Amino acid sequence: MKKFIVYGLLFIVFLLPFSVFAQNFDELSKQLQEKQAEIQKLQTQLDTVKTQEKTLQSKLNEIDGQTKITQLKIEETNLKIAKLEREIEDLSARIERISASVDTLSEILLERITKTYKYGSLSTIDLLFSSHGFSELVERLKYIQVAQTNDKKVLYQLQGTKAAYKDQKQDKETRQIEAAKLQKELENYKDQLAEQKKAKEEL
Repeated sequence: MKKFIVYGLLFIVFLLPFSVFAQNFDELSKQLQEKQAEIQKLQTQLDTVKTQEKTLQSKLNEIDGQTKITQLKIEETNLKIAKLEREIEDLSARIERISASVDTLSEILLERITKTYKYGSLSTIDLLFSSHGFSELVERLKYIQVAQTNDKKVLYQLQGTKAAYKDQKQDKETRQIEAAKLQKELENYKDQLAEQKKAKEEL
């Protein structure tokens, strides 16, 4: 029964949320790539406009081009922030789940190891007299050996997973810092957009 609990918790922690996150993440990544391609295209057009003879119309075209690019950069930055926030949200949920699950699983496995060692602490003579025949003695010894090996292996894996998620906490903090920087960039782009619109009105 406890074996099913172990695998059930691992499924909930690692596999269940992955498909939903992957779908949303892929969609944001696709939108971001499309926006970056659009910016690149407009930047190429703007570079062409800048090489033209300086007239009132060319200046208007240049400001319009810069305005469109700035608007797209605002949209691009919003997508980057949304993507980071989605990653941070997913990391937070996974860290919370793994912490609770590993604690629970560790208690279960430690209890099993303790029980196994109680049997293991019996001498061969004790096992011999408490067993109903030689075949049962062999089976009990085999069970003890296999149970100890398997329980230790799973417990070490879970402890290793918990340590790995501490690294993900650091990853989360890094992404939060990056998101804060993007927010500042967003404000700068908005200021640029306001200046570009003002410059066009003054022509």
